[in-house]
Amino acid sequence: MKLSHDQINALIEERYRKRGEAYFHEGMVEITSRTENSVKAKCAGTRVYITILELKNNKLTGTCTCPAVDEFGPCKHMAALAYATMDKKYAPSEEFEWRVEDCERLEKHLKKKSKADLIMLLMQIIRDDEQLKWSIEREMEE
Repeated sequence: MKLSHDQINALIEERYRKRGEAYFHEGMVEITSRTENSVKAKCAGTRVYITILELKNNKLTGTCTCPAVDEFGPCKHMAALAYATMDKKYAPSEEFEWRVEDCERLEKHLKKKSKADLIMLLMQIIRDDEQLKWSIEREMEE
């Protein structure tokens, strides 16, 4: 997929482009598939997110599994993927590989826990994390 800066600028706000550019320079993206009109990647941030960019009638669109997309629209992970797509020599960093392995290891461990153990763990975390508590309470209202 071939992208231009104009297409990226039209989709993603400047503040997210700048943060995405930093993720790109840190090597926090791994392109997992690419076609003439789309590109898919894992992007490492707080967690590992799946990010997709697509060209439709020469207009760039995208999705990401990060929570920011639902509230703010196109995110820094989309920007990082766009820059990685434009760079023919791009490769993910060792830090990226470590983050992915760490997330996968944690996920595998948590999947072995019982529902009761997971609820207990989550309640401990919620007591110290107002943002998470707010997010769950908002979800309950829906």
